[in-house]
Amino acid sequence: AHGLTEVSNHVYCYFDPNSGELLRSSMKNINGNTYYFEQDGAMVTNKFVWLPVEPNNQYGMTYFDNNGQMYKNGKYNIGGHWYLFDQYGAYLTGLQKVNGQTCYFDPQTGWMAQNKFVWLPVEPNNQYGMTYFDNNGQMYKNGKYQIGNHWYYFDQYGAYLTGWQTINGHRYYFDPQTGWMATGKVQIAGKWYTFNNNGVLV
Repeated sequence: AHGLTEVSNHVYCYFDPNSGELLRSSMKNINGNTYYFEQDGAMVTNKFVWLPVEPNNQYGMTYFDNNGQMYKNGKYNIGGHWYLFDQYGAYLTGLQKVNGQTCYFDPQTGWMAQNKFVWLPVEPNNQYGMTYFDNNGQMYKNGKYQIGNHWYYFDQYGAYLTGWQTINGHRYYFDPQTGWMATGKVQIAGKWYTFNNNGVLV
């Protein structure tokens, strides 16, 4: 046998075209796609594999699909979770720019954050702030957003504001613990204040 060969039902191996030797524990580029063959020579499918990847052979978490092809260069849904793979096939973690949007990928699982608050170091000085990522994984920034039954205000870097804030000339108050915008009559530091439905101090 030579090249990519089906050796039994849906099990593929690769044999060197010249020597006929079985390829083991190696990645192989075939017709522009990257495949991985295990120690017994079987091609990996539908599986995450921890492998040394380009450009400097550092280990990264890779994934091979139903056809054995390595995921590269984009966002992929695997088992109901979104992942982002770089051009070499390793999944990326932390804050990442995807098509101009800021997304976050969990450092442990690689999962993209969706409909989720995440406590993160944010710009400009990497101080921790509470951030939020919507259903599409996009970070909320620069404005007022409703999440559940509460309103929040996120700054230009994606952290929600807390305490007293002046926004466009109006005074607002956001709970220091929860980030919730105050409306109606609220007691703050022992004093009562009234805010309208838009959160503006009356």
